[in-house]
Amino acid sequence: MLFSTWLGRTLHTTSRCSARVSRLHRADVNNARRIRLTPPPSIFRALGFVGGVSAVTYLGCAAWSVRTNERIARETDASISFSFFLGTRKNYEMLVQNDRAEQWAQGYHRLAVSLQAWPHALRRACLCVYEKVADTYLGLPTYQQAVVPLVALHTAVFAAWMLSPALRTTSLMYRLFTHRPASGRVVTLLTSATSHKGLAHFVLNNLALWSVGSCAIQALPRDKRDAQVEADTQPHFVAFYVAAGLFASLVSHLALAWRWRMVPKPAPRLARRASLGASGAIYAAFALCACTMPHVQLSLVFLPMLTFPIKWGFGSLVLLDVVGAVRGWRVFDHVAHLGGAAFGFVYYLVGPSIWNACRGIYGIRRTNESQRVHEVGIPAAFRPW
Repeated sequence: MLFSTWLGRTLHTTSRCSARVSRLHRADVNNARRIRLTPPPSIFRALGFVGGVSAVTYLGCAAWSVRTNERIARETDASISFSFFLGTRKNYEMLVQNDRAEQWAQGYHRLAVSLQAWPHALRRACLCVYEKVADTYLGLPTYQQAVVPLVALHTAVFAAWMLSPALRTTSLMYRLFTHRPASGRVVTLLTSATSHKGLAHFVLNNLALWSVGSCAIQALPRDKRDAQVEADTQPHFVAFYVAAGLFASLVSHLALAWRWRMVPKPAPRLARRASLGASGAIYAAFALCACTMPHVQLSLVFLPMLTFPIKWGFGSLVLLDVVGAVRGWRVFDHVAHLGGAAFGFVYYLVGPSIWNACRGIYGIRRTNESQRVHEVGIPAAFRPW
């Protein structure tokens, strides 16, 4: 998560030294007065927003998970026990892949119907593009398919940043997609976690999400005492990722709010401090992988021949962020990184209980899907394009 700062006004030079000094003095006085009048960053509003959005996200994703299981169960043949078929990860992936292929096929037919009035050549071109995208998506492993929507979201926001000078929406992007605690806006705790303004920041974070996120989906802890089967882990990962990004932003927000209250006269740079990026959520996924699979080997993008255990690589990054947070380095949001790492570690310990409790809410209102489909079997043949 990178820090981004900007000045609120431009100072113009003048030929007369006294006039220049007077103007600078007035600017400093006005700026100091504005900082004194700015209320400190809200703590309780930020806590309430993060807690509320996280709860809604988990409940919504739990409903998504339960309904996905029920839909897969309805589409299977009554020959072999559904719970028996879900015994291995490979069989999990076969069920999910079949369900997603069916969803893409339904989307293809809806698109074909909606484009009937278009010229034949243009209609055919649109359908061909849809088929190419579907083929590419379905050709990925299921754990990478789950990351694709998040990368697509980051790409859309990055494209909005790139187009903002031409569209004259730069100030709007700063207002909506960077989190500045002094602004009083709390919705940016969420939106800033999807935002990347620089090309290097965007590329590196999404490369990390593609690799670490795919690993984290496979590393999501499961409570073996729970009888509920879960065919698709994508809803669980989406809930984890959103909550991790919110928590990392919240930790950074609280750290600045604490500094604001500890300093008698907050410096102007505290009021201008803003952050953006998905690094906090990626750190949480990294921590989850390191806790679940500590002996997995990592390699650097530019030095693939050099490998090391993930626990040592992640530990080195955390140590670097601790030093950066203590010494006040401002290139990266080290506090948000540490918040994401802490979230991933705590989630490794208590995550299964939280997730299963959310799914259990829907299990109370419905018959537990693992019992309801006890006589339902494996799916029909995979439906290719």
